[in-house]
Amino acid sequence: MRSPATPHGSRPRDDDDDEEEEEEEDALIDQQGCGHLYRELEECMGENDRDWSKCQSQVQALRRCYEAWSARQQRAGAVRATSGEAQRQRPPSR
Repeated sequence: MRSPATPHGSRPRDDDDDEEEEEEEDALIDQQGCGHLYRELEECMGENDRDWSKCQSQVQALRRCYEAWSARQQRAGAVRATSGEAQRQRPPSR
């Protein structure tokens, strides 16, 4: 039997959905190289009743890490686009 629909037509979230989503987020953050900073922020917020204003050094460190990762991704994308374009513009080799 299906779960009752919510007003938006989706089924209500359960603990399994929350855990799976959290694992996906953790994997993405780790892939970006910022996982250790995210965990430090979570620890700080846990110690401060989830008040992120008391954890500004951790917030800023995580922000800088994400921005650095984003810049690397953009540069890598630009390099791939440029190298692909250069290959299309080369005359065929004989």
